[in-house]
Amino acid sequence: MAVKAKDSALIWSRDIKSEFQVQLDQTWDGYSQSPVIAGNLLLIDIGGGENKSLGAFDVNTGKTVWTCHTENHPTYSTPLKINSIGQKQIVFNADRLIVSISPSGEILWKYRWGRAYEGREFENKIANPVFISPDKIFVSAIFDIGSSLLQMKNDGSAITVNELWNTKVMQNHITTSVHVGKYIYGFDVTTLKCLEIKTAKITWAKRRLGRGSLIYADKKLIVLSERGTLILLKANHKKYEELCSYKVFDHRVWTPLSLANGLLFLRSSKELVCINLKK
Repeated sequence: MAVKAKDSALIWSRDIKSEFQVQLDQTWDGYSQSPVIAGNLLLIDIGGGENKSLGAFDVNTGKTVWTCHTENHPTYSTPLKINSIGQKQIVFNADRLIVSISPSGEILWKYRWGRAYEGREFENKIANPVFISPDKIFVSAIFDIGSSLLQMKNDGSAITVNELWNTKVMQNHITTSVHVGKYIYGFDVTTLKCLEIKTAKITWAKRRLGRGSLIYADKKLIVLSERGTLILLKANHKKYEELCSYKVFDHRVWTPLSLANGLLFLRSSKELVCINLKK
């Protein structure tokens, strides 16, 4: 749905589950991705089946602009909007595939990545694709899928994708990794690690933080552990270098951090907290 920022008055709404006849089973936890806006388009992984799995809606009216691709279920991963190799793209970490769509709804490329697990017919991928300029994409998922680095090439007539490496380390569960320079920082399930992009080697690892989340700001990493501890780190690829920490919550935290205008927003399973980092 779309509402007015001033007073939350409803502008439009769509029930995509029923309208697109999305088939769900008991292992699915609802739509957890964030819609992405590109110009006048709102983009989402619908999971609607035959040529209706990925879609774009008009941000002003909510009307369907286009749908494409076929998959059985939506994932929890948020689409990635990039401009690379001379082409504007929206990259979806879809069910067992990475799919790139143009703003007009044309499928630019697909790359098979992932597998079914635990008897499920679909993959609940959560981490978002990470763009590494000028032409690479890092993808990661749990349950022994691991992570991969993909490189795109455009010969003028078609886009091809090549996997540079695949590893079982850096399996992102509930949070997306952070790209800083030549390195990726992220949670390999419950262990915070630093991965060198070129070689896929781990340069350091920090255990006992649980399934945490992190962001990068002011040349530092802001980390929130699963157990509710907020940690400030130097973005140092050589070693884990903690600057300070503060216990914010006494219960489980699975929600990513948000930073806006110096205000850090943290949410646990029970509370919402705002911390003024400018002070």
